[in-house]
Amino acid sequence: MSVDSPVPAEVEIGQTPFFSELDLGGALYQEEEIEMVVNELKRRKLYDDDLLYRGFNGKRLSLVDQTGTDSPERSHIFLVTEKEWRESFYDSVFIPNPVEYAYYFPVPALSVYRGKLLEAVSDYEYEFSNKSDLRKALVGVFSLKG
Repeated sequence: MSVDSPVPAEVEIGQTPFFSELDLGGALYQEEEIEMVVNELKRRKLYDDDLLYRGFNGKRLSLVDQTGTDSPERSHIFLVTEKEWRESFYDSVFIPNPVEYAYYFPVPALSVYRGKLLEAVSDYEYEFSNKSDLRKALVGVFSLKG
């Protein structure tokens, strides 16, 4: 696993996910955090409006690299759309903020998934369409700083 794997201009489903550090220390407000994430995905030509986001314990990064998720033992994982993430700034009681959740861990991290490869089973809960290859849905992972 490289720290910042190269990403070609045209990324296809199943493309090797990136693993990179992202410094959110310059964000004064939660709204700026998502802008920093979205801008970095756009810079890498990976942004799509169907992406899903998950905060997790970065100590499980090698597991994510191997399986595509920090919780391969579960049949479902919790994720939010960009719209839900933006709404969490105003309704954090009912809508999870993935970056805020990530900072509960000593090593905060944020994973990004392709929504077209996942199936919603309830609010913020998704399952992989093909559990035998979870890694195909993974776009990349940010190790969060700041």
